Amino acid sequence: MASGNGLRSLALLTGAFAQIVFGALPFVQEGSEPVASRSNAIPTLITPAGYAFAIWNILFLGCVLFALYHLFRQGRASLARIGWPAAAAFWGNALWEVVVPLDGFGLASVAIIGAIW
Repeated sequence: MASGNGLRSLALLTGAFAQIVFGALPFVQEGSEPVASRSNAIPTLITPAGYAFAIWNILFLGCVLFALYHLFRQGRASLARIGWPAAAAFWGNALWEVVVPLDGFGLASVAIIGAIW
């Protein structure tokens, strides 16, 4: 395993789990409100209903499975090309999940989304 491959796999795997952990923080941390509740509080056409966030469990499972697949198939060129962008997306989403419960859907949230995109 080349060190670049190992580092990429580590970034993917930790990012996949960070999304899960950081997404659960509002449920155990005082002073923050879950993303779904924040979204319900903003009655606009572009914010999803709170129940729409239930899909995140399935998405996070897919992220973990992808990270594990990447870990065990590091030699594949196609995985190497998408590994770093996927890790950046995982970690960006984890950061977003920390910011929104504390600060809401403000400028910081939009900046994180723009940076990930």
